[in-house]
This record gives sequence, C-alpha cells and structure tokens, in this order.
Amino acid sequence: GWQIDNEFGGDGEKGLCYCQECAKNFRQWLQDKYKTLQKLNQEWGTVFWSQTYTEWEQIPLPRQLGTAHNPSLLLDYRRFISDSYISYQKLQIDILRKICPHKFITHNFMGLFNGIDYYKLAQPLDFIAWDNYPNLRFIGENKSPIKVSLSHDIMRGLKEKNFWIMEQQSGPTGWQCVDPNPYPGEIRLWTYQAIAHGAEGILYFRWRTSRFGTEQFWHGILDQCGTATRRYEEVKKIGQELKRIKDKLTGLEFPKEVAMLASYDEQWAFEIQPNNPKFNYQEHFTSYYQILNTLNIPVDVVSIQADILKYKLLIAPALFLINDELVANLKEFVKKGGTLIITFRSGIKNWNNIVFDEPLPAIRNCS
Repeated sequence: GWQIDNEFGGDGEKGLCYCQECAKNFRQWLQDKYKTLQKLNQEWGTVFWSQTYTEWEQIPLPRQLGTAHNPSLLLDYRRFISDSYISYQKLQIDILRKICPHKFITHNFMGLFNGIDYYKLAQPLDFIAWDNYPNLRFIGENKSPIKVSLSHDIMRGLKEKNFWIMEQQSGPTGWQCVDPNPYPGEIRLWTYQAIAHGAEGILYFRWRTSRFGTEQFWHGILDQCGTATRRYEEVKKIGQELKRIKDKLTGLEFPKEVAMLASYDEQWAFEIQPNNPKFNYQEHFTSYYQILNTLNIPVDVVSIQADILKYKLLIAPALFLINDELVANLKEFVKKGGTLIITFRSGIKNWNNIVFDEPLPAIRNCS
C-alpha cells in the first residue's frame, strides 16, 4: 500500500500560508462558493467597518493587522487552507488509484492537530493512520494519558473504523534538544493503549536512529551504533506477547452507545473569537471526554455529518456554529429517544460565523 505524503500541515503555523498563489486561489475558492460579490458581502456582513468589496482582488489574505479581520473572512480562510491540503492529497490519490487500484492508500494524521478538517481529509482514504508521540517535552508537549486516549478515539472516528499507528514513539525525541528516555514499560504501555482503542497496525519510529540530518537525536528502537538496547528488549517482548494473543485482537469492535460530536469549523470559530482568553475548545471537549474515559465508557468521536441515531447518549460541547442540517439531525436524535447534552456557547452563530438575532435559535427545541 501507499502512505500519501507526510503529516499534512505539520510545518508550523497549522499549515497557514500567505503567498500570492494562495491569495489567488483563495479568491477563486470564494468565487466558487459565493458566485457573486453581492452574496459574499451579504454573508460576511462586510457593511460593518466599510469593508464592502467591489472586486474579488480586493479581498485580502488575513495577515496580522493592528486591528482584527472580519470573523467570516477568517473562518473561510481556514476552510480554504484545509481544502487546499485535501485537493493536494486528491491529486496524489488519483494518480495511485489509476496506476495501482488494488493497493491501499492512507496518510499519517497528527492526533489533536486542527489545521485541517480531518473528517474530510479521511474520506477518500482506505483507512487512516496517525503518529503517536505521547511525550514531546522538547517542544513543551507532554501529553496526559487522557489526551492520547482522546487522540486514538478521534482517529477511529474519522472513518468510523479501526486505524494504524504509522509512527509510534520508541525512544527519546528531539531535534536541537533531546527528551529523556521513555521509562521502562512505557513503550509497551503506549502500544497496548493504542490496541485497546482500535489500532490494527503499529509501526515504531524508528528502527535505528539516524546518524545525519535534522533528526539525528530522534531516537528509535536502536541507537546509532545498532546494538540492542533496553528499548529493543521491550519491543521484542511486545512482539512475543502479541504473537500469542493476535487472534483475539483482530477486528476489535466497540459498543455504539455513546458519542461526542466534534467539528473543526467549531474549533476554528473559537480560535478566531474565544470570547474569553482562557477558553480553549479542545480543553473544554476533553473535560467531558475525561469523565467518560475515567468511567471506562467507550466513546466514538464523530463528525456532525455522522449517523447519530445509533447512539443512546450524544454529547455536543460548545456548538458555537449551527446550520439547518445539524439542528434537524439533533432534533431527530432526541425525538427517537436519544439523550443529548449541549454545553454553553452553543447556537450562537450561523455557518458563516454571523451571530443570530434571536436567543438560542433552533437548538432550544432539541430537548
């Protein structure tokens, strides 16, 4: 099979770009979406601050300003960047489907990364994989077990099927600075945690640590010298254990009773206007997930387009943006006996990032 590219958007700043090519393509993307400037001006509310556009070329990329950009422009820009990666992936997939149609195609996602709408990116892939580094202290990221668990469940929910780990941390990581060695048993712990959440394939990164390039100190199972290490013995033990129990681990299924509704559009809208500088959508989402995880309740993390009628309980944290389709699905879910939990700051804006002119529109009738 094939892995398309590597960690889309992982080049810093969530993959955002402000070059002239992106400016041209962004304006074309807007033309395809809105058709006319009159429609765009109406949907964005550009009359405020005298931002009405009379030519497509007047629309800027949202570089940093002394003040703030229109929230609707900012949200559409995030959607455009996401769609750009999705189009680039499609270019590669189309080539491979034509040349070798019987080979699987996947991509290595990045867990909680939110620069791309992962639900859309996952659609044309046969299955998804992701890179699991629970401990990246050299960049100030030391993930709690809950965050790793949530990442696994998000990845499983992208296509509502089991997944692979394309890069599983197997040693100290780092470029300029280097993290400590994983504690004895940590690699084994991370491996079984992944399997428990639906991982059907796990590849450790890497087999032998490189002697050259940026990742000279991004350690693998073996150090540069190639001799057996404690990490090697641990991975060897894992292999022996999995060989004995592999038949019990194939095709694991999870109870379809509880789900959490996730949306990259919601995350982007809150990043644009968090309302409170301490509010973080992912942290708010995680706080509800953590309760379920602590109670050992399996949970699917699904998109707003998913079939939610198969669940008994649906938690939808902070649905800042809503549209008619989403509201209709939530009403149908409740009508058929489902229990719906919606949290604060829900139903505030429409899908173009414009505030409604009525209190709790539509969603107030969901319960």
